[in-house]
Amino acid sequence: MTATCVLLGERVCRQPEILALAFQTEATSAFQATDWHLEFQTEQVKIESAEISGDLAPTHLHVMKACTEVPHDAARLFAFLTSATGFAVLDPVSHKADHEKPVLQQYDWKPGARLELATATIAMPILHREFLVLNAIDSEACLFVSKSVTHPDYQSQSRRPLNTFAIQVRSLGTNKSQIEILNYLHLSLPGSELAWIMNFINCQFLKKLSQNIASVQIVKQTII
Repeated sequence: MTATCVLLGERVCRQPEILALAFQTEATSAFQATDWHLEFQTEQVKIESAEISGDLAPTHLHVMKACTEVPHDAARLFAFLTSATGFAVLDPVSHKADHEKPVLQQYDWKPGARLELATATIAMPILHREFLVLNAIDSEACLFVSKSVTHPDYQSQSRRPLNTFAIQVRSLGTNKSQIEILNYLHLSLPGSELAWIMNFINCQFLKKLSQNIASVQIVKQTII
């Protein structure tokens, strides 16, 4: 049986608190699913994929999930990853300075959590794209979900990426954590119907990202 994962498509951000809960539920369900297709595995990282059902099924892209263990405290690692410095690690295709800019909107959510509307960028030599994301950062659950959205007060590019990104950090004991990463990216480019290319790129991205997160140099300099 082919593994499938339900992903919500792009939403208009009129009720951010409700959207954030829906996005959290979506990510949690994906992380808990067990019937994913194995794409790549070493002693350090496992990467799996699933076909998409729901709004985004017509893109024919896969959602990818990476799982790795790192020698860091879960709460401190999550705090690092959801800081401006950590965002630069999670999003290497943006300019580092972009992550230090103020967010567009901050919303009251639940205690110990941040809910933000922000601008995301993809800055490559032949490609520059800007789009809006709703970032739901739940420190108590160590769950970070970021999804592309539109907003009535902010103009969006006609050709904009569709992105679903999530990280779940779980404690495995003293200074040991498991990280799961979920990523779906549709660049909305001419010819992007060649889904296998994007699926390959996504798999390579998650390999590199897992290595970066596990890097002692990156984390120790910031949170230890």
